[in-house]
Formats: sequence, structure tokens, C-alpha cells
Amino acid sequence: MSGTGTLTNDKGTWRIEWSAVEPKAGEPSEYVFEKLTGTGDYAGLQGYFQGVPASEVGVTGSDVPIGGVVFTGWIEKAP
Repeated sequence: MSGTGTLTNDKGTWRIEWSAVEPKAGEPSEYVFEKLTGTGDYAGLQGYFQGVPASEVGVTGSDVPIGGVVFTGWIEKAP
């Protein structure tokens, strides 16, 4: 799967390009990769985020987020 999206507030917009691998039967969730490009006050910045099934990184019980995916990432100056 893949797609695009946006997050907008009064400071600017993040344009999002994402791709994901759907889970196999019996797996709790999916793998996701996102690249964000900023405009407005976020111009000149880009972000990278990846999501993995919570069970693969030891997140269990009430700590599992909605959707079962744990995200990590960072924002940096665009090259």
C-alpha cells in the first residue's frame, strides 16, 4: 500500500508520502514508512517516521497504541 496526505495547522503544512506492508493473517499490525516535507514555518524541514507492530518491540498490554503500531522518527533540515 502507499499514498499521500497532509497535516496542516496555522503555522504550515506537512506533506506526507507513506508506504506500508499489510499484515499477514494472524499478525497484529503492519509496517509503515513515512516521509514528511514541510511548508510554511516548517519549510526547509523533513521528517522520517517508521512504524512496526508493537509486539515486535516488546510493547504489550495497555501500552499498545490504537492500531497496534509503534512509531519512531525524527525531523531534520532538508538537504
